[in-house]
Amino acid sequence: MRFVLDGLHARRVTIFYLDASEYGNGLRDGLVEALAARGLTPLDEVGVIEQSPFARRVTTSLRRAAPEAVVVAGRSAEAAAIARAVHTVMPGVPVVVADAAVLNQAFITAVGPAASMVYGVTWWSPDLSDTTSRAFAARWRQVNGDTPSAADATALLRRRQAALAGQLAAADAGIERARDDLRGARAVDQAMHRSPLAASEEVAALHS
Repeated sequence: MRFVLDGLHARRVTIFYLDASEYGNGLRDGLVEALAARGLTPLDEVGVIEQSPFARRVTTSLRRAAPEAVVVAGRSAEAAAIARAVHTVMPGVPVVVADAAVLNQAFITAVGPAASMVYGVTWWSPDLSDTTSRAFAARWRQVNGDTPSAADATALLRRRQAALAGQLAAADAGIERARDDLRGARAVDQAMHRSPLAASEEVAALHS
């Protein structure tokens, strides 16, 4: 949202987001929060359904309130369709798309004449010059034979996070088993310091 407010100097912002989607709803909430931090509220918030015709919803929203910028929290197909619809009604309004929209040649073709007013905002790009980014992009090209996109980097990061979560869960389970073994050992130790008859009964119970 910083680019929208400081780069485009927009204050009247309409948000289109992929409804019934964790990504779309989560990003919308983040955008609304970022606007609120600047004392602003969205001009309009419009949920769209994946792979459904929504040009009419876009047109209705723009005619209800004219924004200075449109932000799309959706994937490539939704972002391209919304950008085309915005360009038809208000050709001078910039459309900012998030990293779920892959800005490749297919996307540019799908956007058509609206491409000149579309801006992509992403957390990572293969064009970054830092050592880690260059190494990742080079390794990706070596393994996959193409240039990684922000979506590729995001998907890989989520897989790594899921794997780490699994490892942590397994470690937690191992720790809990160790605690159970320790509690059992302590119970045996305590039993051994009582009368021989009580100790033998408790040890037998633990191993039954």
